[in-house]
Amino acid sequence: MDRAFADALKKQPQWTSLYFSVPLKSQKQGSISAGIFYPHNSSWWKTSDYYYYHPKTGVQYDTFTHDEKLMSEKWRHSNYDMHVGSIYGLPTKVIAFVCALFFAYLPISGFLIWWFRLRKKSRPRLAA
Repeated sequence: MDRAFADALKKQPQWTSLYFSVPLKSQKQGSISAGIFYPHNSSWWKTSDYYYYHPKTGVQYDTFTHDEKLMSEKWRHSNYDMHVGSIYGLPTKVIAFVCALFFAYLPISGFLIWWFRLRKKSRPRLAA
């Protein structure tokens, strides 16, 4: 575990968050996987690299870097950023907030229109 941790930190020294997945003792097969998230100034995607290590020796046997990802995988890994509006920083957060308020108001306004239409007094009809 220490070798895998040191190797992962060497590969991406400017990481912002880091996680490790370690196999359970009851598992006969498994690997240590390290996910490293880091800032990338020329991209709005949530950039991350994944490294896989042998659990007993700590030797790296596979990588999955941000540059190797397909477009769909980049979208999937940036799902949270898109939903909270942090793709391009503060301007998209403000736009996401205004849109969320507008969409939250739609069911309320629909209910109020329906409610006041029910309570509207009917006009007396003229007998002809």
